[in-house]
Amino acid sequence: MSDPTVVRHADRVLRVAQGMTAEGPAALSESIGDSWRRCVRDYSLDPVRVYSPAVISTGDLRGRQVQHEQLIQIASAEMDSLYDQICGSGYALLLTDASGVILCEKIDSTLKSLFRSAGLLIGADWSELHEGTNGIGTCISVDRPVTVHRTEHFRARHIGLSCSGAPIHDPSGSLLAVLDASTVDARDTRASQAHTMALVNMSAQLIEKCIFLQHHHTTNIVRFHARPELVNLLHDGSLALAMDGTVIAADAMAVRLLATHGRNDLVGRAFDEIFDTRIEDLLAPASLARQALWPLRDAHLGRRYFASLHMGGSPPSHAPVPHMSTVHVPTGRVPVSRASQTHAPQARTSLARGPTDTSTSANHARATASPRPATNSRPAARRAPPARVSRTLTFEELAGNDPYMASLVRKASRVADSTLPVLIQGPTGSGKECFARAMHAASPRESHAFVAVNCAALPETLIESELFGYGPGAFTGAKKEGRKGKIVQSSGGTLFLDEIGDMPLLLQTRLLRVLEEQEVIPLGAETGVAVDLRVICASNRDLRELITAGEFREDLYYRLNGIMLELPSLAARTDKDVLIRRFLAEERGTTDEDSIDAAALACLTEHTWPGNIRELRNVIRSAFAICDDNVIRLSDLPAQLSAAREADASYSTREEHTTVPTDPLARAEREALLGAIRASRGNLCHTAKQLGISRNSLYRKLKRHGIAVSRVDGLSVRNGPDH
Repeated sequence: MSDPTVVRHADRVLRVAQGMTAEGPAALSESIGDSWRRCVRDYSLDPVRVYSPAVISTGDLRGRQVQHEQLIQIASAEMDSLYDQICGSGYALLLTDASGVILCEKIDSTLKSLFRSAGLLIGADWSELHEGTNGIGTCISVDRPVTVHRTEHFRARHIGLSCSGAPIHDPSGSLLAVLDASTVDARDTRASQAHTMALVNMSAQLIEKCIFLQHHHTTNIVRFHARPELVNLLHDGSLALAMDGTVIAADAMAVRLLATHGRNDLVGRAFDEIFDTRIEDLLAPASLARQALWPLRDAHLGRRYFASLHMGGSPPSHAPVPHMSTVHVPTGRVPVSRASQTHAPQARTSLARGPTDTSTSANHARATASPRPATNSRPAARRAPPARVSRTLTFEELAGNDPYMASLVRKASRVADSTLPVLIQGPTGSGKECFARAMHAASPRESHAFVAVNCAALPETLIESELFGYGPGAFTGAKKEGRKGKIVQSSGGTLFLDEIGDMPLLLQTRLLRVLEEQEVIPLGAETGVAVDLRVICASNRDLRELITAGEFREDLYYRLNGIMLELPSLAARTDKDVLIRRFLAEERGTTDEDSIDAAALACLTEHTWPGNIRELRNVIRSAFAICDDNVIRLSDLPAQLSAAREADASYSTREEHTTVPTDPLARAEREALLGAIRASRGNLCHTAKQLGISRNSLYRKLKRHGIAVSRVDGLSVRNGPDH
């Protein structure tokens, strides 16, 4: 210990640990002083002793990386964006779990040896317990952004480092990870680290926001802010809602904007207890059609906010997963699961669940992945459902016990080995992408990428570059090295084009040429790239009608329609009860039949499910989120389900006691009205739409035939189009 710098540092650390005033060129912050005292008093660390880096075993590391696979996928895209801003400055980006173990990194290859010698390597534990005061460990201890600059480190061997760490929380608010920017040769002042800290903190907040939105992508989410221009951006507040409008989750910004003490002050409360607006008003068809921001007021203090509503549904899936080689995970240390090989969630999608944007600003940077289960933030009586593991369903699971689905599966399995293009038709929410994934998994292309592109979710200005890619400098804002498009990414695997009917006509022409020539020319490039394509398309629209209307190319239709598979609506399936019990088992993680009572099960079985399988999953998931004792009861289901059931019974009773007209035409019209009302579960808007008449005309006909509408009026809770 002859180095005078080391001696001075050790003396300063021990003086602070003993409660004395720190001596040195700069004042010591309270958080650093507290950390030094923890290191001495709680961890018995020696600031001078040279400890070997605490690196966990390969097996333990592999387990942690698999456990946090979705986190790594989300964070890697943002780490790429952040690194573009700090590259060349000598910094590395590190992502750790909540215990401080480094899971992945983004680092200049020429600097790796320097960081390794400092102990900053994948698998190393940088908690305070092992490494003393540092940007990662101290961030974990205080659960807030921290910069630890040079001599603020506890251990003398780290006084050349500068580290800025920011916490990332899971959807329940528990610490999930730390994003850190570190340099091993810090020569700037501490004040100069403020910019780096701000960038790291903003990226961490963005990752946290994306994790929240992805975790709750199947539920309705209200996003709000006092300033309308900030809604749907990084700093808005987000509330995830159950089907009945009960808050099931709130992010950190929602807590901050509403000035509550914590998330538990919001979770479990009805939406109209927090704001002066009912969730039904936002869900009304006129509101949904406007796609605007709604003014709200805090129900307690009257503060004004602006809000947008994002309907629950399938996660966006129209961009590649960031490759693990981009954010380094050592080869041979962690296996990439089949799910991550085949599932291609959006690497850069809007925080507003809107169209993809190529902006690189921090408020628009994007990263998504399959949802990571959150720890429970609800009261004990409302336990969170167990962790769900995203996986590709097999043909047998998709077929269930339904004869028609079994026949579709037989057809699909016979063509799975071929490159014959497949067109999957079916209503929204019927499982078209699940079916496409099953075909991919059953094919020889299983080990290659399944790349999904939602043609309806991408704006026309971006879909061309997303599909075909672009060369270096193709347009302003383009990456200097260019970018592979989805078509090239899917080469050797499967390209899934969802909502193909919404593809612009100009791009239909380009797609047809690619399919015929098996070659794609990126934007701004002069030479083509050979591709090996297997294309599966899907649409809930009748493409032949679009051809007649001049909105879809007939030659492309015949090129894509090698075989057509038409999925049934959930109402048409004969195995609804089997599907319901399977979804119940998946949500609860057990096959215990006591997870739902008889009345609730009957209600689920008898409902027509206009939103199909997606709606059924959402209802079950939301019911589990708010039910008591992990048992779903009728009161846990959305009001419209039980009301629709009562309407059927009410109509059956009234039908028995109403005089039937003797005139054949009048009797036929009356029967048609009753049949349409039953099919619409008492929803007059849907009934009128089905019959092709106005609602006023429907009322006149009901009155003329003596069909009571008092009970029906109370059922008009779904006046808009199904989603």
